[in-house]
Amino acid sequence: MRRFLIFVAVSLLLILTISLFSKPVIIAVAKWQLKNVFIDSNVKIGNCLFNPAGELLLSEIEIKRGKIYDFKIKEARVTYNYFLLLKKRIPKFYLGESYISINTPQKSLTEFGNYLNLKPNAFLIKGIEISNLSLDLSSKEMSLEATTSLEINPLEQSVNFIQLRIPKLEAQGVNLKNLNISLRRHMPGNFSIDSIQYNKAKIKNLTSKLALEGRDLSMNELSAQIFDGRILGDLHIKLDKDAQYTCNLKAQGLDLERLARDFELKEKFQMSGKLTGELAIKGKGTDFQIISGNFSSVDPGGMLTITDDKFLNNVAKSSGQSLDILVESFKNYQYNTGLMKLSLEEGNLVFNVALDGDAGKRNLTIVLHGFKLGSLASGN
Repeated sequence: MRRFLIFVAVSLLLILTISLFSKPVIIAVAKWQLKNVFIDSNVKIGNCLFNPAGELLLSEIEIKRGKIYDFKIKEARVTYNYFLLLKKRIPKFYLGESYISINTPQKSLTEFGNYLNLKPNAFLIKGIEISNLSLDLSSKEMSLEATTSLEINPLEQSVNFIQLRIPKLEAQGVNLKNLNISLRRHMPGNFSIDSIQYNKAKIKNLTSKLALEGRDLSMNELSAQIFDGRILGDLHIKLDKDAQYTCNLKAQGLDLERLARDFELKEKFQMSGKLTGELAIKGKGTDFQIISGNFSSVDPGGMLTITDDKFLNNVAKSSGQSLDILVESFKNYQYNTGLMKLSLEEGNLVFNVALDGDAGKRNLTIVLHGFKLGSLASGN
């Protein structure tokens, strides 16, 4: 009973105190708070509406610091009740019709925090809804244009709804065009990308069906065009700190000549023919745990010439064969059938290739040492 009376007293006092606030006072307090977060910024707030029964709305907000960043927010709304405020919880925060521009082309995105004064927030927000947010980002490692609407629950670390469109993304040598995601919790969604390019290698028309259950994201019926062929399969990701994932793919008609050309390997290898097969990948974060693949050539085979002297020298040393014989063996070698097996052995990606043609059989082993996502070191 005592706690209840204290709660009622505090609530009445809070209502009375806030009710005395005029619109200019509320705006002034809000501007002061924003200036404390966004260091050396200019802050404008056009209007506010306050309802003591449980809602505060600020509109026409602009937060700007020179050419570094510019935030324009048409509407920011907080809903609350006094019982939850005492528990330091806010039921919902809404952001509508916003534009965010960050322009730090000479600095890493991680350095953007130097422009902010972020302190631990004692309040917990149960629901966040963002409607029509446009983002224009330019940093040392990334250039991004995006629009999104989403609804998330930070307390449960769950996504209830997301609609994301990225017309352009350039990062770490990757060029992405027209990514679209539409997904609602417990309902099927869609994913598509027009193209992803790294150097000359390009994946086109990537599509899949999406499903989100808790923190488990599934990309089913995945399909894409690559190396003038096609890949089909599925991808499952655990959306947690470790980002565990499994991927199963089937490849159809991958053109080896196109692969060598796109990865600029023609100075080392000249090859033709097509491959079909299957690939399974399992990993956590940037570390691969399992890579297992089996591929075979498509009739009528193809041609292989190895022109990389360093590679042939290493093969000669490890096999005890004459370098001259190896050079001749892999010069315009015509194969009728070919098998390639991929495996991950002690952190190294191993390619075992077995070819058979009229001039006899040829076996190759190629190892990429220290194989990680986004970080490759080649070996013999």
